Amino acid sequence: MRRAIMAVVRFVGLEPNWRVRLARGYSVVVRLKPGFQLGTIEGGHDFHLKMKWDAGRYLEQVRGYNAGSRRSIDFEAPTSANPHEHTLSIFGAVFGFDQAGQVFYDREGRREKVGELKLPGA
Repeated sequence: MRRAIMAVVRFVGLEPNWRVRLARGYSVVVRLKPGFQLGTIEGGHDFHLKMKWDAGRYLEQVRGYNAGSRRSIDFEAPTSANPHEHTLSIFGAVFGFDQAGQVFYDREGRREKVGELKLPGA
């Protein structure tokens, strides 16, 4: 049933509003491309993310693979990312995203597409 609903959503063009979804604290999946590496963040894995407004700042709540510990971990911390500014955070690293759900990382002045946003269960 869920797949049928998602097919209809894509067919009629009702894509999720990622900025609003993140700002309201709903869960999203950040799927990073294989080959991407940034510290303990390794591509080829899904990161389940919620951003929560708390005491005048956002907190990130992430569950995902940590290359340092070689296992999936839960992580929660304040972040400088702000979904209203089209930024999100994974393990403290700030990424950009666009309304199409593409995820970017700025490296040495170059904007690199490193993944995409997905709805949980999609």
